[in-house]
Amino acid sequence: MTSSTRYLPASWLSALLLLALLPSVAAAGDDDYIDDKVIAAGYLSHHPDLRHRIDGMKALDAGFPRDAMTAFLKSAKFADKPAQAMLANIYWEGIGTKVDRPRGYAWMDIAAERGYPDFLGWRERYWEALSPEEQREAIRVGQPLMDQYGDRASKPRIAKELKRGKRRQTGSRIGGSGAGVQIKLVSPSAGGTTSGFLVHAMGTVIDGEDYYQAKYWNPEEYFAWQDRQWGVENTGHVDVQPLERVPDQTGD
Repeated sequence: MTSSTRYLPASWLSALLLLALLPSVAAAGDDDYIDDKVIAAGYLSHHPDLRHRIDGMKALDAGFPRDAMTAFLKSAKFADKPAQAMLANIYWEGIGTKVDRPRGYAWMDIAAERGYPDFLGWRERYWEALSPEEQREAIRVGQPLMDQYGDRASKPRIAKELKRGKRRQTGSRIGGSGAGVQIKLVSPSAGGTTSGFLVHAMGTVIDGEDYYQAKYWNPEEYFAWQDRQWGVENTGHVDVQPLERVPDQTGD
């Protein structure tokens, strides 16, 4: 695979690129981010939403948009809203693929379904830029995508992965809390995965109670934590219904 073109993300996507890498620079005790030692301890192995999103951002930045699309699609399958927004932008701008504005809108509609302000804003901008014919097409292609990648379908997938990942690592001996457990950090030479994050010296350990925080592994708390990251407090459940075309109220 070779490429001489670098597809630099638009300015608003630069923020998403930064967010994809934020776990490596998180300050200790900052609830919004993941401590880099948690990442080094194998966190990404059991969080495919974040892992595939990071792979997609790296591929896009390296100039391989088709690989980026593949990675973002995998991440989108596990309810990752930033990855869904990235797919929206890729189709909207025609980055490594033909321009498909209705499909771009459909992906942004999925990305915005939790009410994250950034994605809501872009969804409305996209809709206003579509022609009436494109709006009809967006509704047509959007419903099957929502059925497959919307939260109703994708949240159970990541919830299953989180529960399975924690169970595999904790078993039943520590009651799932990590109390009294220390985890030795890995390095590439030891067969571990760091995905470009800070690699700690072998022998460094992280407290199990930090690694097994509920916000990392309990699905409901994980989703609420994501909501806080994107500026929304999780105060209730919202059912997202299919898009409906509003009848013309002009009387014509």
